[in-house]
Amino acid sequence: MNELLNFAFSPPVIGYTIFLMVFLLYWLTVIIGIFDFSSLDFDIDIDTDMDVDVDADTDVDASGGGSIVLVILGFFNFGRIPFMVVMSIVALSLWTIGILTNFYFGNGSIWFSIFLFMPNLFISLLIAKIFTTPLVPLFDSIARDEAKPIDYIGLLGELVLETSNVRTGQVEIKYEKRLITLSVKAVEEQEGIIKRGTEVVIVYHDKAEELFYVRPASF
Repeated sequence: MNELLNFAFSPPVIGYTIFLMVFLLYWLTVIIGIFDFSSLDFDIDIDTDMDVDVDADTDVDASGGGSIVLVILGFFNFGRIPFMVVMSIVALSLWTIGILTNFYFGNGSIWFSIFLFMPNLFISLLIAKIFTTPLVPLFDSIARDEAKPIDYIGLLGELVLETSNVRTGQVEIKYEKRLITLSVKAVEEQEGIIKRGTEVVIVYHDKAEELFYVRPASF
């Protein structure tokens, strides 16, 4: 184990190790409730439709200069699977392949690691596609459900981050067999801090601030 840790922080692979640690830290913060699952996600609009017009002079007009990039991203399931899920698998694969190839073939050479970076990245993206493709129907279903407007007023939830009328917290709501996390503040007349774990009721929604205001359910 000590040999693995020492090698993981050696010059040829320390970049892979740091990259992986960034994603491990992200998932740790999600687990303990500091970040929401989608807080660092990115929306990528994948549109693979290309209008091609071929006339008698064989001129080809492809609309959208970035279409190739979007098609490539779509192939690797970006835009259909949350960005952080795909990239976490890519990071783990990059690290594993980087460790193994440099340990057995690199002999501690930084140039060997640099030379193999692009092949490693391509293989890691393919591995991520293999592991995420079975999840596409699940996330498509979640996306359709989330597109439906939800009336949160009057719903009960449990605070996962404490809040007050001046401090923003987070509440977790169970809605149709799924958990939804919202940013909240206590209503103006609420005195003191509402502790984590308290059951609260959503009173109103401030659309300008994108905040929900709550009070203890036992109020």
